Amino acid sequence: MIVGSATSVSEKEVVLPLRQFHLDPPDENPFVSMLTSTITRRQGVFDVAWVENPVESGLARSEQLLEDILVRSQRDRDRFPANSLVRANYGLALLNHGRLDEAAEEFLSALKLSPDNFISVGGLAHIRTLQGRFEEAERLYEDWSEGHPEEIAPLVNLAYISLRREEFEKAARILKRALSIDDTAVLPHFLMGVTFLKLGNTRDSINHFRLAAKKDVRSPFLYQALGVAYAVAGDSKRAVRSFKTALTLAPEMKDAVRALSIVLLQRGETESLVELLEAQLGRTPEDIPARELLAEVLLREKRYPAARAQYMTALRQVQTSRESDAKKRARLSNNIGVCFDHQGDNEQAAQWFTRSIEAQPAFDVVPYLNLAKVKIREDKFDQAWTLLRSCKEVVPENRETLELESLVYVREKRYSEAIEFLRSEIATGNTTGKLYADLGWLLSEAEGELDAACDIMSEGLKQYPNVPGLANNLAHALLMNGRPEEARRILESVSSDISTRRLEDDVVLVATWGLLFIWEGDLAKGREYYRRAELMARDSREKNLPNMVRQKMHLEVARHYLRHENLAEARSEVLRGLSVRNGRDFYERDLDALRAELETLSQS
Repeated sequence: MIVGSATSVSEKEVVLPLRQFHLDPPDENPFVSMLTSTITRRQGVFDVAWVENPVESGLARSEQLLEDILVRSQRDRDRFPANSLVRANYGLALLNHGRLDEAAEEFLSALKLSPDNFISVGGLAHIRTLQGRFEEAERLYEDWSEGHPEEIAPLVNLAYISLRREEFEKAARILKRALSIDDTAVLPHFLMGVTFLKLGNTRDSINHFRLAAKKDVRSPFLYQALGVAYAVAGDSKRAVRSFKTALTLAPEMKDAVRALSIVLLQRGETESLVELLEAQLGRTPEDIPARELLAEVLLREKRYPAARAQYMTALRQVQTSRESDAKKRARLSNNIGVCFDHQGDNEQAAQWFTRSIEAQPAFDVVPYLNLAKVKIREDKFDQAWTLLRSCKEVVPENRETLELESLVYVREKRYSEAIEFLRSEIATGNTTGKLYADLGWLLSEAEGELDAACDIMSEGLKQYPNVPGLANNLAHALLMNGRPEEARRILESVSSDISTRRLEDDVVLVATWGLLFIWEGDLAKGREYYRRAELMARDSREKNLPNMVRQKMHLEVARHYLRHENLAEARSEVLRGLSVRNGRDFYERDLDALRAELETLSQS
């Protein structure tokens, strides 16, 4: 059996937050300017970034304590305005309160009174680093290091500035200097671990994070960092152990919960993951990322109402008018629509996809595509075309839009236009394996141009060897062209890994194996595979797919009998095939032609 464009929602239906690991500095030190960093996988490469306003890790300091320190420090400054140490302490209190400009003024005043006051130098340099004024900060740290060569704090901060500038080799050299002064210090090892992560050297990154953790065995941040390094290295077992250690030390550490959740999700340990996330949400029900992860797990397990309830709860918690919250509402609304879509509720799905678009029209192309698929299933093609035009406005180069345009042409039975459209897109190089598969399907099924179909799909398979639908369509076209040996080689080349395949891909692959067995003379096994494919197809949202499989089986069995000159059995199979309703028009056309041929043969 051959597969054309399908209206089922693709694997890109759900919009997920970025999979990020967070690394917090292991110490809260006024002389360390380090921000939280994130590790994000992008197209197979891990990217390190810095977060100006990181999500709370779950280990926040007491606001009341900070307020008390600030009040006392201000009182002392008012009493002793000419005391540089008092002004420096007040500057630190302002800095801890996030009042950077006021803190800088106090540090500058302290330095006028005492130019060698290292607290003021370090505090002012810290502020300039946080403000992104790296050149000024670098000069201050260099002066500090020159005046106090035994101190590692200025070296650590100079290394951090080099990291922010993406001067990784320079950062490593500075950190080696710091470790030569004190190889028991935690921060140089921590930053060296971050540096090697960015350089792609996970082995040395892990070594430095392990050394840091040995120096400070009670720091959850260090075990979190070690877990991230293991995760990046692909050692999920040790990553899980490190994240669990971080959570033992700090049970409410949100970053460790999320990192452990990501790894458990990758390992497929859904039971442990659900338990972890439910416990986290019991402690902190406002943790939206944890709730989204739980919803994703439930969605994967096809527990659609439960997943939808989690997304709904998260949506109710997004209240502000900030741009970031508008994007969250768009993402959550889309994902609620996906849950309804999986349950076959087109009306509710369409409403939620529409809400997603209204929440943030330029957020992502996925809600437009999902809504277009609903309209295609409902045969509302004018609305589908309008949505696809919007897709091109949001993301002009999106290739799934092209696949859906091809689908609409087919559903409207505009086969010649579909072929012309696909040929032109493939000629531009803006293509996918699915576009090659669709063109091959149309050439072989609609036009009967089997040689051309085999040629174009062979070309496509060289570029996209891991697209099961393309391999299937080529194998099918080869069989219809009387080339079963080549078809078998193609089918045997399809990966046995079904985790990344759609149900519809598996249905047609099983059916095409059935056709191969028929061509090889094993009629019983061929029928068995077609019936297996029909049974699988009943779980598809393509409601007509089981009928198509059954209709195709009767057609191919009839052709088998005709090749063996058994006209009576061939006629019986044709009648069975024609009795199938809501199948595929191409198969009905071929069955009618075969019936006419059989009638002519019986009269001769």
